[in-house]
Amino acid sequence: MRKFFLLTILFFSATHAGYSQYEFSKKKKQTIEAMPQKFSKKRATMLAEKPKVSQEAKIEYKSQYIKDPNEVFNKYLNTPQVGIQPSTTPNDVRNPSEIYTEKYNKGGNGESNQKFMSETYLGEFRTATKSVRIACRDHEAPDGDLVRIWVNDKVVIESLLLDVQYKELFLVLQPGFNKVEFEALNQGESGPNTAQFVVFDDKGKLVTSNKWNLATGVKAKVILVKEELEKKE
Repeated sequence: MRKFFLLTILFFSATHAGYSQYEFSKKKKQTIEAMPQKFSKKRATMLAEKPKVSQEAKIEYKSQYIKDPNEVFNKYLNTPQVGIQPSTTPNDVRNPSEIYTEKYNKGGNGESNQKFMSETYLGEFRTATKSVRIACRDHEAPDGDLVRIWVNDKVVIESLLLDVQYKELFLVLQPGFNKVEFEALNQGESGPNTAQFVVFDDKGKLVTSNKWNLATGVKAKVILVKEELEKKE
């Protein structure tokens, strides 16, 4: 009886184990099929057709130049004719050298420098002294004017800055003619090179006084003649 009971237990245990293995193996072999995702179908949007226009749209523009063919700008808009030269250069196209020359010939205040581009003769004066004292300054607002001083074609002062105060030069005169020249090295900020000068003899007596307005590179010249005193017998 006991043997029968044990055999029954073993039979049910084996049967349960086999069933469990069958279920596990069955579950292990199951596969999941990949199903394609379903998307809602969209219809392609159609571009709206351009409206058909029987005539092209135009913007009306009434030119003021067509009304008056003699208008100053109208000659630039007209089609040039063969063999006809325009009276003026269209669009003000100019040679750069022409513009530079015009700018050079005008001072800072727009005044033409043509009249300042010639040599200035300040006169001839006689004196019996051995030396003279020359003083010069800028007679306008000081703006950086520079001058070079020549005596008998030799440079005695390379560069002198003209200021509101007089600057002096002592010059020993040679017998006869003494040519003194003032050369403008620049024109400062406000136009021509401007200066006032005075000449005194060695006794403090005024010999001459004058002014100049010079363009760059131009000279102002004064002649001082040293006279020999006659010896008394």
